[in-house]
Amino acid sequence: FAFLHGATGTPEHLSVKLGATGMMGVAGSFGSLSGNDEPPRRMVGLPALEIGDEGRSVAVLQEELRRRGLYRGPIDGRYGPETGYAVMAFHKVLGLDRVYDWRPSDTVRLGDFQLPDLPVRPDEPDRVEVDIGRQVLFVYEDHEVTAIVPVSTGGTYLYYSPRNDAVVAAGTPRGDFTLFHIARGWHCDPLTGWCIYNPWSFTQYYALHGYGSVPEYPASHGCVRVTTWDSDILTDEFLFVGIPIHIWDT
Repeated sequence: FAFLHGATGTPEHLSVKLGATGMMGVAGSFGSLSGNDEPPRRMVGLPALEIGDEGRSVAVLQEELRRRGLYRGPIDGRYGPETGYAVMAFHKVLGLDRVYDWRPSDTVRLGDFQLPDLPVRPDEPDRVEVDIGRQVLFVYEDHEVTAIVPVSTGGTYLYYSPRNDAVVAAGTPRGDFTLFHIARGWHCDPLTGWCIYNPWSFTQYYALHGYGSVPEYPASHGCVRVTTWDSDILTDEFLFVGIPIHIWDT
């Protein structure tokens, strides 16, 4: 992320200025540099960051994640849950360890970040693609991915369903669906006591919804969970009744 600017001849003072958004500047006085000298050694890029950190490096990270559709929160220089989940989504897309901390080696990966191979659907410029393997969803607008959101889908476990009065397997249906109904706010099942947020139904029994717990692995009973803040943003800015949603394994 660093560039050298304005260096001519053999300068007494070589400086690196902040270039385009997201470039980390390295500044210093290095003295005379002959043509045979080794270049000054400097670590260029973002340092290790984690929940609770604050400062310009965090703001740069937020800006760069936003440019790639991974972050939708404020550029406030505070490494909170929204930033942590965006970093975890970045790791998910690349098939790395699903951690919330930023590592120095991630800087190069972010610079080279590319989307994985995704289904081509010429007749659906606006749609949602849920990648079960990576545990992320991709929102398309006019054939372009504009949001990458971490999800938690159905886990591979058995649980007792009060509604069915039976032990059933947790699992998310795969296939091609449409979001056909939205119920804003929190909604609780009086029988089970389970509460979901902004549920967007894609079958009679399953929905894309916000939830209080969205771990980095499949954990739901079958619905597609997102964080409550992502649920608000998706509902307000991206989703609409009738948008196709495709759910598939990597």
